[in-house]
Amino acid sequence: MGIAGRNGSGKSTLLRAIAGIIQPQSGHIRVHGKIAPILALGAGLEPEMSGYENIRLLLALNHQAGRKEAISSIIQFAELEDATLRQPVKCYSTGMTARLAFSISFANDADIYIIDEILVVGDLGFNRNVSKE
Repeated sequence: MGIAGRNGSGKSTLLRAIAGIIQPQSGHIRVHGKIAPILALGAGLEPEMSGYENIRLLLALNHQAGRKEAISSIIQFAELEDATLRQPVKCYSTGMTARLAFSISFANDADIYIIDEILVVGDLGFNRNVSKE
């Protein structure tokens, strides 16, 4: 499903409410299933930590620590080299950060993925991989 509208019309606010990040001022939102919000480029990544450290940290926070298949899947999907993943995330380009954040988010085994404008930063190859998933 997609949500379209003009700038400032509340699309991102609605997605944040669905994700449970903010509470609606009135009414109720019911979500059935596990949500993986991808609402901001690199949100949740620790800039001082390496790519590998961020992968392990975020998997642990999602109760998936030690899932070796998840780690290899993230690395394969992100298409980042070993040397890059050993560097602090603060050294990554915008596209590299997007690849890593997106790849970690999709390892969540969620029922619902909420994506807000992060695909605009991916290169052609990355966007093709995303559309296949």
